Parts: sequence; structure tokens; C-alpha cells
Amino acid sequence: MNNNIFVVTRLGQLRNAHGLITQQNSKNNVLLILYTPDAMDNLENLKKNIYKGDFLKVIYFELPFRPLSTTVSKCKKIYEMFNNVFEEIVDAYKLENLFIANTDNYYKYLEEISIQKNLRLNLFEEGLTTYRMFAKDLQREFTIRDVRSALKRVFKYCKKAFVSMVVSFLKFLSWLTKRNIFDYIKSIRIPKKYRYGHIDHFDEAYVCFPKKLKEMGGEGRISKIKKLDFFVDSSDIQKLTKDIPENSVLLINQRYIPYDIHFNIIFDILEREGEKNVIIKFHPKEEQKMYAVHLEEAIKKHPKLKVKSLYGYDHVPVENLIPSGKFKRVYSITSSSLLYIKLIDPKVEVISIGKSYKELCLSSKYNVDAGFMNLFNRDYDAFDKLFDLKQV
Repeated sequence: MNNNIFVVTRLGQLRNAHGLITQQNSKNNVLLILYTPDAMDNLENLKKNIYKGDFLKVIYFELPFRPLSTTVSKCKKIYEMFNNVFEEIVDAYKLENLFIANTDNYYKYLEEISIQKNLRLNLFEEGLTTYRMFAKDLQREFTIRDVRSALKRVFKYCKKAFVSMVVSFLKFLSWLTKRNIFDYIKSIRIPKKYRYGHIDHFDEAYVCFPKKLKEMGGEGRISKIKKLDFFVDSSDIQKLTKDIPENSVLLINQRYIPYDIHFNIIFDILEREGEKNVIIKFHPKEEQKMYAVHLEEAIKKHPKLKVKSLYGYDHVPVENLIPSGKFKRVYSITSSSLLYIKLIDPKVEVISIGKSYKELCLSSKYNVDAGFMNLFNRDYDAFDKLFDLKQV
């Protein structure tokens, strides 16, 4: 498998691309990094983690701000930029395979380009997103709670009352018809040539859980589904984990709601589970100045817990910490890392707190606004239905 181009946006995708290159002993690879101007830290992190020798050329592709918020001019710009890049490199590097880790929105353009340029279109593992893309029964449904939440915002933001009322009405229609009206509106606003959509077919897929993907109907849209061995870089493990006590409990942080509520809910759950010493690993995109104050306040309210944050380790993939053998148990909400950790070290107990997190968000104690819960509901529904992990 040679003469490939890999398209990535996140560190996890880059790591999986490296794993695939190593596993297949691939030669003559090109890397296309997609980024937005508001996420330069993510770009720098990607640059630092490119393995020497993997790629003949690295291309940095700046997307417009908020690329998923569609306008005709934005869609046209992305479409033409993709075309220009591939026009320059396909023949120059004799490319044969295009590897991507997503199937919807502007990635639809890459399917069209693969057909035009006679490239084999392949999918590689990204995490929960990979499997959710093929789960037709996991479409987001609006509930009556969403409608009530939207109506509350009408009264709260009087200056934007008209827009809020329209949004509320459309959410009501979505709930009533069980159809996402917002997606339908997006689909008719943009000319067909530049319209975002779902990719119809892949030649091959390289994933960590091929059986799961086949069960979900992936074979209907993928010619061949193959096993990807999950790659972990353990070269600096001892240096990174030397100060972590043995048999520690690790929390992989994910934030769906405001930090002040989020930390209190998380710590409520961990206290209830009888944990004493907890180490938190934050995502590289989370800024310490954004969460530090709320974290300290929540720690004060939960004196039974001894909490330590892994400051300075944010840029390190959490999976790289596992081979150290320092952790006996790992908690998270819907992180794909829980799936990968079982592949790395089956002895480590992995626990999703998604069920309890959702219950507390909806409880009278916290009563989190439904607007904050949209992304959580999407991820949790997929995580709960697709993978049989222990939940509390």
C-alpha cells in the first residue's frame, strides 16, 4: 500500500495514520493537515507529533472560520481549495490512495475528488465517531425538553426574540415530525455542487473494531473492512509518569456543560463511587486559564477527594500513559480512549460515568439547560448503544 495521502485534523487521527503506515509498511506518503485560524494550538501540537520518515510532504490547509456553519461562499471556497491542492499533488506524488477519518460535511468534496482523480477512497479509525457514522438509528431526536429550553431563551434574549421564536418553532417541528428540520434547511440552501453531505462508499476501512463496524452495516458502504492495530508510543512513558503513584485512578476530562457545573457533577459521581485519589488528564484543546478557577472551587466542595491535575501532560495522548502500569482504573464520560485502553491493557478497569452524568444534569439539583446537552446526548446515545462498557 504505497503512494497515499492522509487527511487529518486532530492528534488522534495523526497517531492512527502513523499506526497504519507502520502496520502496512507504507511508502511515499503525503500528509494534508486541515486547521482553522482559531485553533492554532492544535496545529502546533500536530506539527510536533509528526513522526520523522512518515511523509514526503506535509501540506497545511487553512479552512475558513467555523467551516461547518455553511454559506454558499464558504462552501465554494473550500471546494475550490481542495481541488487546487489535489490538482498540484496527485500527479507529482503519483498518489493512488486517499485516507480520511470522517464521512460527512465538507469531506463529501474529497469523495468527488477521489472519483475525478481516480484515487481509492479509504477510511481509517478515529474513535467513536467512526462507528457512529454508520449507525442510522442514532439520529438526534428533539425532545419536548428542547422545545421548553428554546422557549425559555426567547424570554431571556428579548432583542433576539424573532430569531429565537423561529428556532423554537423549528425545534418543535423537528420534535413533532421526528426529522431534523435544521439539516433539511442546510441541504437546500447550498447549490448541489457545493453541498455538504455523507460519503456514499469507501474502498477499504482500517479500524480497531472491524466486527463492530460490520455489525452496524458498514459492509454496505465499504468494500473491505480490515483490522487496525492500535498504536501507542511508549518511548517517553517513564519520564512522563515517574511522579504518578502506583494504582492511581485516572479521569479523562470531557466538558459538555459550563465548567462550574461540570466539575461538581463529576466529583459528586467519584465521591459516590468511593474514590479518594484522582488524577485528571485534560484535553489538549482545553485551556488551563479557562478551567482552573472552577476546578479549585469544585475541589473545595468535595473534601473527601484528593484531586491532582496533570498540568504539562495535556499534549500527550492519554493512551500513551497506560503502558506505565500506574493506573488501576480509568473514568470518563464518552471518551473513545476508554475503548482503546482495553486494547492496550485489559487489566485496567475502564468505566463510563455517562449514565450518572446525564441523570445529575437533568436532576433538580443542577437542571442543566437542554441547549448544553445536545452534543452530550448525541455522543452518549452512540456510546451507550454501540459499546458494552461498564457504566455508573
